[in-house]
Amino acid sequence: MQFTVEILSPSGRHTVMAEENHTLLSVLRETDHPIASPCGGRGTCGKCRVICEGTLSSVTEEERKKLSEEELAAGWRLACSAKVLGPVKVQLDAAAVPDICADFAEITLSGTPMFHRYGAAVDIGTTTVAVRLYGESGFLATSAAPNPQSGFGADVISRVGAQLAGHREELKTEICRCVKSLLDEACRRASVDSRLVDAVVITGNTAMLCFLTGTSTESLSHMPFSMPDRFGREIDPTSIGLTAARVYLPPCIGPFVGADITCSALSCGLLDAPDTVLMADIGTNGEIVLAHEGGLTACSTAAGPALEGAGISCGRMAIPGAVDSVRFHAGTISFSTIGGSAPVGICGSGIIDAVAAFLDADALDEYGLLDDECDVLPYLEDEQALSLCENVYVSQKDIRMVQLAKSAICAGMRTLLTRRGCPEETVKTLYVAGGFGKHIRFESAAKIGLIPPKLEHAATAVGNAALAGASMLLRDEGLHAAAEALASRTQILELNTDPAFMDLYTNGMMFGDDD
Repeated sequence: MQFTVEILSPSGRHTVMAEENHTLLSVLRETDHPIASPCGGRGTCGKCRVICEGTLSSVTEEERKKLSEEELAAGWRLACSAKVLGPVKVQLDAAAVPDICADFAEITLSGTPMFHRYGAAVDIGTTTVAVRLYGESGFLATSAAPNPQSGFGADVISRVGAQLAGHREELKTEICRCVKSLLDEACRRASVDSRLVDAVVITGNTAMLCFLTGTSTESLSHMPFSMPDRFGREIDPTSIGLTAARVYLPPCIGPFVGADITCSALSCGLLDAPDTVLMADIGTNGEIVLAHEGGLTACSTAAGPALEGAGISCGRMAIPGAVDSVRFHAGTISFSTIGGSAPVGICGSGIIDAVAAFLDADALDEYGLLDDECDVLPYLEDEQALSLCENVYVSQKDIRMVQLAKSAICAGMRTLLTRRGCPEETVKTLYVAGGFGKHIRFESAAKIGLIPPKLEHAATAVGNAALAGASMLLRDEGLHAAAEALASRTQILELNTDPAFMDLYTNGMMFGDDD
């Protein structure tokens, strides 16, 4: 039996038919209304909150743990737990639309573009998807959305597991529909007929391109890890639901250093860098590339979702109301939110700032233990947390997740430098790519040990470098050979078997001065 589900979102009203006993999360997955569920729909993260009314299954025990009685009374439910038993109306919070990084500094190119009339560059990130549309006159419009596959888990490994568990077609369908929807949206914004888009470049990490093309990721699920497909070629547009004449997927470097890093390194000029340069894409996965004396070396380290706000007790994406900056000054801790809205949670840049502020206030010791007698912020005994305000706190568990993430990223950087004989002070520039790099304060990143302190003043945010590289490949077809050369020349440093990495990772868990 089917029932109507009416979805109210910032983009308008949309009605779909849903099978009885399907969860709201699965219903939303099948529409253009993706909703984050970092735990993969198991009900443990509490992030897939929606306001709804109608005939739904009874409130579960997990929902009672994640939602207060007041929230339940107001109609809040977890989309992964609430099942459709009759007609339902779902309200998606307008404030839940994230600020997705699709910006970068355009580079002037003189080569022949792939497209004749209009072309698009697409970056499929683990968390977000972004599109930029181009015409003969240059850049026209952009569009972006959360990656709808987040319902299968916040990280690559969770989604690999979902694909191998029988969800290959669902994962492909979701991302193909998302890419087409965003392409159509960018065309609408530019008043362009989407049928006139004749070339598309799509980048992403190795797993994301596999999900897009329906390629098995079995070889990414166990050691020895290997690339299921290197890509670096054009594919049949109709195989992913597009009508463009040409679709190009850039080459991947390794199993966990994908085409997005090829594109990022290309846009940052690493192929022919005259100086020692590091580039880091910091997110759920941390990919790092070192250019030194004409050689390129890359590594990948699992940072986890903490740096993007997922998996954190009050974590949110970069949405209005998310705490994005925290400071300690004159004996008090203050914070700001995105858009100046009432606080609803804390995003990645906010959690980094908060940890740095706690260290400055002596509310956190070198081992990462919160001070339960802190005189700067209230200590919540039940949550083992320090409270920034009524709706936002940072728990001891959150601190541990940040420690794991920051030590993995910093140890990855230091291992690359160590293995290539590069003292930290010789690094001319540290490019930090992605939305995370756009918002963080490098002072805080160095304070907590996310980046080596000596690299603080070398660090610069470059926006969505993967999308920048994809746009370069779209606007100058001659650069395809450069992307191929970059991917071929880059050596992979396997961190999981490197004793130097393990030592640096363990030491990096501590907080404190590190010169």
